[in-house]
Parts: sequence; structure tokens; C-alpha cells
Amino acid sequence: MDAIIELDKEILLFLNGLHNSFFDGFMYWISDRWIWIPMYAALLYPIIVRKKQGTVLVAVCIALCVLFADQFASGFCKPFFERLRPSHDPAIMDMVHIVEGNRSGLYGFISSHAANTFAVAVFTICLFRKWMEAVPVVLWALLNSYSRIYLGVHFPLDIIMGALAGTVVGFACYGIYLAGMKYLPASITGKAESAFDNADFIPLIIVLVLTIFFICLFSSRGFVS
Repeated sequence: MDAIIELDKEILLFLNGLHNSFFDGFMYWISDRWIWIPMYAALLYPIIVRKKQGTVLVAVCIALCVLFADQFASGFCKPFFERLRPSHDPAIMDMVHIVEGNRSGLYGFISSHAANTFAVAVFTICLFRKWMEAVPVVLWALLNSYSRIYLGVHFPLDIIMGALAGTVVGFACYGIYLAGMKYLPASITGKAESAFDNADFIPLIIVLVLTIFFICLFSSRGFVS
């Protein structure tokens, strides 16, 4: 275990050391949770179009993904394992590149960012089963997770275990969705509406591209906080 922890620290220092002023701003904004609200809205767009009555059920399940993943990561794992973040680890904290002085909370195992994003990604992939949705949300989850390493607030192992936990939560919430589809009335679930099509996810891709574009714009101008 000690060897794994040391390797984890070495990988963190290597990846965290690959930084410049542009990516400082870029990763700072990628890591911001509020900037992705339009993307969550875009994920609901196909539901609104195809399964109007089912919008509430899907929205509730997405909210449950975030709630369960975040509570498991931050409410249970972090205080239970008490593993210091790289930004607070006395052995390496002076070698870790920090952006805007943000060292985040004391403990970092497991990453709630990774858990949350992978929970949403896995749930929506199970729900939609279309590559035009799956590819963007997986890339979003990976980029969001990597930003935490770049910012020096999570070790790679924090991210990996957070992603695994989020994956489990995503599948569990999809199970809740299936139960809702089975037992709730059609007026709530929208069972009679048509299936999804890849074209339904064009707005999602547009929103993601525009979000990344503005993040790049802010980063190139040195606008961080």
C-alpha cells in the first residue's frame, strides 16, 4: 500500500507540474460546478422533446446522482479515510502547483467532482444509449476529473476511486429510474412518447462547445476569478 501511495504522489507531481498560465485559468473554470448548469439543462432537452411527461422523473434521477455521489464522497469517504489533499500534504504541498491560492478542503479521498460527473455520465448513457450523448458526457467527466489533479487538490487515486463510486451510483440511479418507469403512471413517466435520436443531442454538443469556447476566451485573457 505504501508503494501505491508513493506512486500516486509521483504521478500527481508529474501531471500537476505540466502547467502554464492559460491552463491555470482553463482548468479553474472547468472545475467550477456552476458553469455547467447549461449542460444539465441541455441533457433534459431530449426528454422535454421526446418524453415531455418524463422530464420530472429524469430530472429527479439526475439530482439523485449528484446527491448520492456527493454525500458518499464528501459525507462519508473524506471524513472516514482522512487522506490529506496534495495541497495539504506536508510532504509535497510546497511542490504542488496551486491556482489562485485555492487549496480546497483538508481531505480529498475520494473526489466528489469525479463521483458526481461520472454518476451523471453513466446514468444518462444508460438512459439515452446514443453515442452523440455518450461521447461528450464521458469527455466532460474525464476533463472535469483531470482538472482536479491539475489544480493540485486531488491525487490520481482520489479521482479513480471517485469515478468508480460515481459509476456505481449512476447505475443505481438508473435502477431507480427503471423502477419509476415500471410503477409510476404514464402521465409522469411519458412511456408513450417516441424514442431518442442522435439528432436530439445536437443542443448538448452546441452547449458544451460554447462553454469550452468561453472558458478558453476567459483563460486567454487571464480572467480567473
